[in-house]
Amino acid sequence: MNHDVWELNKDNIGEGEKELWMQIESVLGEVLDELKESDKLRVFFTQQEKAHLWFIMENMYFIGQNYNLLINLAKEQERPAKFLKATTEFGFNEENSVNLTIEMCVLSCVIHTEMFKTFFLFHLKNITDYRASSFNWIMEKNAPNTWAKLKPFVDNDFRNSLAHGTWATINKKVVLFKDARLAPYERLDLADFIIKAKRQNILYSCLVNTIIERTKNDFFPTLLRNRRNFT
Repeated sequence: MNHDVWELNKDNIGEGEKELWMQIESVLGEVLDELKESDKLRVFFTQQEKAHLWFIMENMYFIGQNYNLLINLAKEQERPAKFLKATTEFGFNEENSVNLTIEMCVLSCVIHTEMFKTFFLFHLKNITDYRASSFNWIMEKNAPNTWAKLKPFVDNDFRNSLAHGTWATINKKVVLFKDARLAPYERLDLADFIIKAKRQNILYSCLVNTIIERTKNDFFPTLLRNRRNFT
């Protein structure tokens, strides 16, 4: 294949997002240091484990690529009209094309956050539960000094609204609800919604990049070795 699921770095994002990246990177460093000091980090992985991780990460790669295809349609003024002209006979129109973009954005955002949890848990040892749904209490228990700094990036109203289905498109805005009482707490234009989701997705990319950098310094000595030579 001509892609590498590990090629994620802050050089491909805007200045505002780089600032957020640096914040997350600093916090992740503190959390990883605390976990290693308490002997909670795995440093050796079997070839099969690395293969399975790579294939799951490949899902993320293709989700990102497919999402970017939709977003790129709106970058030039003539593209949406050209797309609709070419796809109308297959049932596409302006309304469902916009809805598809929003839905893909939601999927990308939710799956990036959940994959962040899975990717993180993959590197832990001496814990009793490896489910992403248990991530918060696992981290609270095993990284008590630094988890509070990381939690707002992982568990926040925006991510929860998307993951729990408490969002809607109303009058061309994405409306977010905090819980089942369905009282709106934020209304976003499509462009602002996409930007906010993109910032949430930085969490996963930053973790992957941090693990790569730590591996180069033998923090995880075997994870990257021959990572693509899977059978």
